[in-house]
Amino acid sequence: MDQVAQQAVRALRVLPAEGLSPVHAFNVNIPALHGDEPDICFTAQSTVFPRGRYSSMQDAHGRTHYWLDSTAEDDPPPAGSDVAALRRGAISVTPLRPDLTDRSALESLRAAGEANSASPFKEDTL
Repeated sequence: MDQVAQQAVRALRVLPAEGLSPVHAFNVNIPALHGDEPDICFTAQSTVFPRGRYSSMQDAHGRTHYWLDSTAEDDPPPAGSDVAALRRGAISVTPLRPDLTDRSALESLRAAGEANSASPFKEDTL
């Protein structure tokens, strides 16, 4: 197993066995490795859009991997974020959930659709 895979497994092993929803997914970011084992931080997803470009490489099994190849920016990343952890050389583990629905926007759209009698809007109640 290569060094990055070993660090990813190490990060996932610190997750608690209980107390998390079975539908959680985890975004694990591994910084550039320089010998020492990096700290592991539980982080929030940064909402700051990074400048940079995506790079790719193929692993020994022919699979393509992509990563954001960004340059260091002048502005500090949000505290407690995945980007902040990576900038200081730590592994970031961010719990994610599959439902990205913006509930307040959904309710606004439904209300607007119901208020417009000419609208073809029908609420899906299933």
